[in-house]
Amino acid sequence: MVIKSLRHKAPSFKKLIEYIANGSEERQILTRNLRSTTMQGIVNEYYHNDQFRSNYSKTLLYHTILSFSPDDTPLITDEMIYDLTNKYIDLRNPNALTFAAIHKDTNHYHVHVALSGCERNSSKVLRLDDKQFWQIRQDLEAYQKEKYPQLLHSLVYLGKERGRKNSRTRDRNTRKEKEYQRSVRTKAPSEKEQLTEVLSKAYASSFSREEFYQHLENEGLELYHRNGQTVGVRGKRKYRFSTLGFSQEKFEVLDRTAQRWEHEKNLAQEVDEQELEW
Repeated sequence: MVIKSLRHKAPSFKKLIEYIANGSEERQILTRNLRSTTMQGIVNEYYHNDQFRSNYSKTLLYHTILSFSPDDTPLITDEMIYDLTNKYIDLRNPNALTFAAIHKDTNHYHVHVALSGCERNSSKVLRLDDKQFWQIRQDLEAYQKEKYPQLLHSLVYLGKERGRKNSRTRDRNTRKEKEYQRSVRTKAPSEKEQLTEVLSKAYASSFSREEFYQHLENEGLELYHRNGQTVGVRGKRKYRFSTLGFSQEKFEVLDRTAQRWEHEKNLAQEVDEQELEW
């Protein structure tokens, strides 16, 4: 799954908690280290706990989003999501105040998690460096792969090195015979296979068409256009996205995801810029 984390440096507890809870059924809400049963009571607990936070840390709140691939949606149950969310919390910090909820308003299920900036009644902060957070992503996916192997499309980080391209796993039984024989002779994957792999990685890490295109350009690929539309990439020859397995439906998923993320980004910006008075 794609795991993203936003830091809040303004006291945005109320707005974030209400946003996470909005539209979620009561049974789809998960809490940890919270005693209150009302929204206001939960918000007050976050404010109270923040008084223990060490002054050197400026992060009051962590907003994490766990997103599953839309291709796995028919296979996902609430129980799976709860289990994986709980596992993430255990890996991230089981002593933090946690308020989480499942959102199903798009065709890819996702979970919003609000984590306090410090552990419950402690000055110990939740800050992680990039290497530590990358390890959590991989550990969570290892757990997911072992317990829910059917969620094939929601594996993003497993087996990859942070900031480097991962080695390619070959399975000759799924290749076309012609391409497989060529790879045996040349000891290298075909250009089409290479491009498909690059596009798959870029798609898994993108939340909009623009981000997808940018990932491809960052990999050194040249986009090509037809009638004002971006329709493929150039290798030794032109390859349409549809030829590489990327249909219009996949791009429509990115469009809807981009709208959702734009809303979340605006919310994050708004809460970071406001000072709440209590």
